[in-house]
Amino acid sequence: MVAVCKHRSKTLLECTVYAFILACGFILNLYICVPKTVRKLPRSDTRQIKWRIFSVIVTVLCSLLTYPLLFCEETVVHSGNIKNVSEAVWKILGFRFDISSLAPLCHTALLYFGPTMATLLQHRQQYSRYLHDDRPPPFPTFYRYILSRLEHMIKVTLYENPWTAARNLLIAPLAEEVVFRACIIPPFLNCDEQLSP
Repeated sequence: MVAVCKHRSKTLLECTVYAFILACGFILNLYICVPKTVRKLPRSDTRQIKWRIFSVIVTVLCSLLTYPLLFCEETVVHSGNIKNVSEAVWKILGFRFDISSLAPLCHTALLYFGPTMATLLQHRQQYSRYLHDDRPPPFPTFYRYILSRLEHMIKVTLYENPWTAARNLLIAPLAEEVVFRACIIPPFLNCDEQLSP
């Protein structure tokens, strides 16, 4: 059986209050679920990271449970297999997999292109100092130098503290997408009032 949400229209004020409560709940839950003794630890401490990941997962689950209760008028049930069930969940959350999905990905890549180029230029400048100071460069070419820096960054990120990597690369982006993009934006899109003139 596959459940598909038929969105219930809400007023702009109701959508705004829901978004405000969800955003505040996201932040407050970091303080409610994490014990006081753990909150006093540095943010890079593994216990602090684990508790904050737990808190974020609780918030994501709460937002996923409340969204259909508040914004689904009726649930249309179809019979189907596991593939249809997963497609229905993605559809209820507003995720699409078509050509129009590439636009946000390209936009995000373009936003990160500037800082990436700035970092490359800084490393190029640092590498060229070796050439001008008559010191032997640490690597024969600039590209090998960049690859060694990337290798070092991956080693530090993934191997020295895998919980930090999980928080930064997996949990935080997914939680942000689910809570803010999948649970806050659709009510505004289905709102009774027009948001633009």
